[in-house]
Amino acid sequence: MMHAVIRNGRDALHLIGHVDAYNLESLRDHATTMNRAGGLSLVIEVTPRDEPQLTQHAGRWLDRLTRDGVSVLVRKNTHPIG
Repeated sequence: MMHAVIRNGRDALHLIGHVDAYNLESLRDHATTMNRAGGLSLVIEVTPRDEPQLTQHAGRWLDRLTRDGVSVLVRKNTHPIG
């Protein structure tokens, strides 16, 4: 499971769900859209068991966001909200 919070200067979006290709693509799409307004930050809480899947499916675009100056924080949590 994961709980992601995407924020920019005007909005916040929480995405709670399983760490799978569909949810990670949805997270990427929302982060990309919200980044257009600037000031984006992204926090993802993920269970340690699901961290490898997060890295496999989202590692590249999370690294790209970081290189573009977006604040990205991934935290392992045994009980993320959800």
